[in-house]
Amino acid sequence: SGDSSDLVAASLSSLGIPVTVLKNEDVTLDTLTKLNQYSIVTLTTHGYTDDTKTFIFSGELYTAQKASTQPYQSYMNLGFVSPCTPSWPSGAQPHFCVNSTFIGFYARRPSVPNGFPGTVFVTDACDSFVLTDLEQAFLSNGAGAFFGWTASVSTVIGAEVMKDLVDVLTTQTNGAY
Repeated sequence: SGDSSDLVAASLSSLGIPVTVLKNEDVTLDTLTKLNQYSIVTLTTHGYTDDTKTFIFSGELYTAQKASTQPYQSYMNLGFVSPCTPSWPSGAQPHFCVNSTFIGFYARRPSVPNGFPGTVFVTDACDSFVLTDLEQAFLSNGAGAFFGWTASVSTVIGAEVMKDLVDVLTTQTNGAY
């Protein structure tokens, strides 16, 4: 049992692949600007779409006070970030959510000349592949692959499928990533 990040981390570690696990409040907007330093990224979070964009939740709680400071205010003014409240569990607090524009912007910074060079993104978030904008934000900036969900998914099924997917990806390449 466990969420997909636990299962994927155990699977990769068993192959001798170095793993960094960041969870909950450690997955800040700042953390999400640095995804280019990893070969495989699993994003286990809530997700949703509006008519034009896909949003994924950070682990960073939204407060009006924080939103009025930099860089949050700029992110929100540019439409990169918005406050989002998960539909479950009941009484969940709002978080900062990022969209494909945020991902694309940070992949094209001068300090990140190659974007996401060959990185595989496994996105265990509901509706993360309903629209293609999130996929395109990663792939058009060098990612090797993007996996997501075209509907809502339970955490149990999501965890098992994501672990199996990473197992297949790493086994088929003899651990090369």
